[in-house]
Amino acid sequence: MVNRWAYGPRPSGWAYPSAMGIAFLIAVGGVLNAVHLAKPPVLLTLLAVGLALAVFFVCRSFLFLRKGRLVIDQLSALPAWNTFGNLLYLTFILVVFVFLVQALLPSRSFNFHDDFHIYLMWPVRMLQTGSLGGNPFDHIGVSSLGAQAFMQGMFLTFSPLSDINGFDAIVCLILTLGLLKELGERLGVHIVFIFTACALALFINPQYVNVTSIYSGALMLLGLTFSTLLLTESVASSDSSGIIRAAVPCSLFFAALLALKTTFVFMAPVFWAASLAGSLLLIRVWRPVLLAHASSAVVSISLLIPWLTVHLDRYIQKIHYIIDGIGYPNGRNFSASLLTKGDVLSQLFSNKELFWGNSYRDYLYIDFMLLFALAMASWAVWRKRGRRETFMVIPLLVLLFSMLCNYLLFYKMTFFLADRIIRYSCPLVIGVAPIAALLAGWLWTKGHEPGQENAAGRRTFLVISGLLLIFQITIVGGFRETFVERLKRAWNYGTLISFPLAYNPRYIEYNAYALSDEAAQKISWIQNLVPAGEAIFAWVSLPIYLDYSRNTTFATSEYGLSNNLLVMPLAEGTSGMRRYFQQRGIRYFIWEYQGYGVKPEAQLAGLQRSFIEVLTELLPTSKILYNDGGIIAFDIGPEIKQLDNTVNKQ
Repeated sequence: MVNRWAYGPRPSGWAYPSAMGIAFLIAVGGVLNAVHLAKPPVLLTLLAVGLALAVFFVCRSFLFLRKGRLVIDQLSALPAWNTFGNLLYLTFILVVFVFLVQALLPSRSFNFHDDFHIYLMWPVRMLQTGSLGGNPFDHIGVSSLGAQAFMQGMFLTFSPLSDINGFDAIVCLILTLGLLKELGERLGVHIVFIFTACALALFINPQYVNVTSIYSGALMLLGLTFSTLLLTESVASSDSSGIIRAAVPCSLFFAALLALKTTFVFMAPVFWAASLAGSLLLIRVWRPVLLAHASSAVVSISLLIPWLTVHLDRYIQKIHYIIDGIGYPNGRNFSASLLTKGDVLSQLFSNKELFWGNSYRDYLYIDFMLLFALAMASWAVWRKRGRRETFMVIPLLVLLFSMLCNYLLFYKMTFFLADRIIRYSCPLVIGVAPIAALLAGWLWTKGHEPGQENAAGRRTFLVISGLLLIFQITIVGGFRETFVERLKRAWNYGTLISFPLAYNPRYIEYNAYALSDEAAQKISWIQNLVPAGEAIFAWVSLPIYLDYSRNTTFATSEYGLSNNLLVMPLAEGTSGMRRYFQQRGIRYFIWEYQGYGVKPEAQLAGLQRSFIEVLTELLPTSKILYNDGGIIAFDIGPEIKQLDNTVNKQ
């Protein structure tokens, strides 16, 4: 519906409307979380409507009734080689889909720290409480606004927790492949280049560590590119109302990208600014261009406001602390334990192997390829400037430019180590690298257009396109070993995790236990020792089994305790921390201090170790409810009210 409202009857395939549907659901998710209505009945209703619309668009795109027979519309009007290419592509999509479903539903292994401690807990808590907000001891609102957890929660309304990879690793990946084909067709690209684009999306190692955004980020980025392409067409041919309508899908994708993960925060504004500059330079119709970009910016901010509102109390508290000069908790200094910028840069340009697979060199080759594609395609667009056929390429050039700027901003404006710069950029790389293949296909198409250039000019286009294609195939080859390894890992172990521990028998055994009824029953039994309605502070390895509707439960992790929005009076010692908890209505604690899923204290930061010391010092003066040598539940008692003995003078 949004697609038809924004663009009218213009055809756009099935993947793009589906991607827009996800972006729309993310916008709705912000509102639902803000008003605490993100619960199963509401989500199931949204999901049913979304699936019905998705089926409608797929059927409308591929099939229609003609003389009582079902005819494949899009294939019937195409040349023979193109018909074969479409059938081959459909087979390819089905093979990938069937493999992923068979291998990953259910998934049998997750990150025993990141996933079980944090990311699996978020959608579980949301479904029980209706919101992702309200927990100051969590780092949601810092690492993500919660869009990924919201979409995963929609899956969990009808499937078990072990199927959580269905959203990102299956639905979003399939839609990414479908959207690449639709973009290629829009550009008139040969099917060979479309398959090359898909190979890049599949082969590039995503450095999979946990269930946060990977292919969902890539999909939103491609959706943003496609929507900007359609907006560019509207700028050149529509009136003001048509331009504003066409800007809304761009805003949906902008907002969704920012709500998925805060590591995308540089990419979206750089893309917007570069798109504005490129459009003004090449289209040269100032008023429509400014209207389009102003509209997309205003609507994007409006769509983000509900997500920011979910965590507003934490942001306001942090602002107060900054104004009061408190800064980071206990004067933490992020840069103290990190490498210098020079060390980070030297690693990025090194041949060193990454812990999660492949080497810095493999990703550096992608950057060089993007730079080469950007330079050559920009040269081609400049030669053909003023022609309407080049307008649709502007968003693709903007995307490549934005990706290269994103690397620079990651390096200059963050404290990320070199391996984290690579890992956090992977979702964006997976979305951007295939675009370079489509640009190579566009150059190939321009090289075969008669009458547009002289023979030497056409040969130049073909040579550049061929070089880009060879470069891209070489990159695919560089990731072939890890690609095969990822396939084996998914098929044999039911996991996407990229670290060697995933093969460890003890690790596999722990995951089986963590996903079992036995683990759920144990956590539930311990929680039932606490009276219903009482607030609980829980630091356990499996917070996914806590009942957040029975008790107001503040589940935390080593990451939650070190997030920038949390300030605790650790310097005041046990008495100060006791008052801190009691003033917030927290008197019951469930703390897992030993076990396979517990991160060793030696691996924790100083702030986290200080918090452990506080918990340990609270125990002698607390009532122990349960202790099995690994998990302890205790009661620190209610807050003692101070009597006011002030004598009022008359």
